[in-house]
Amino acid sequence: MLADAVKQKTGAKVRGIELSLLQRCGAHLASETDIEESFMSGKAAVENAVAGITDKMVGFERSYENGQYVCKTKLLGLTDVANNWAVGHINYCYSLDIIAGRGDGKFDPTANVTAVEAAKMLLS
Repeated sequence: MLADAVKQKTGAKVRGIELSLLQRCGAHLASETDIEESFMSGKAAVENAVAGITDKMVGFERSYENGQYVCKTKLLGLTDVANNWAVGHINYCYSLDIIAGRGDGKFDPTANVTAVEAAKMLLS
C-alpha cells in the first residue's frame, strides 16, 4: 500500500518488502548499532534519491578512529548488482576494498573471477 502510494506520487520504481517469519522472529536480536546503521542507510538512500542521484547503492565505510568504531555511508556505483542475489556480499566486499568492479560503474557479478582478482581477494 505504501509502495503504491510512493510510486504513484513520485513515479519512482518502488518495491515493497515483507519480512519473512525468520526475519520477524529475529528482529529483536538487532543491536543498537545495527538499528542506527540501518537508519543511516535508509536516510542516505532517500536523501540521494530526492537529490536526483540514482543507480547507486548505499554502502558503509567502517573504521576505527581514536579507538572508536565509526561508520559512515557512501554511495557505490555498481549499477549492475542492484537486483543480484549477492548484492549484500558485493556491497560488503566493495566497502572493504576487497573487490573493485570492472570500471564504468559496473561490477559484472556473473563474470568469471580472474586469477589476479582471486589473489587480490585472498590477500585483502
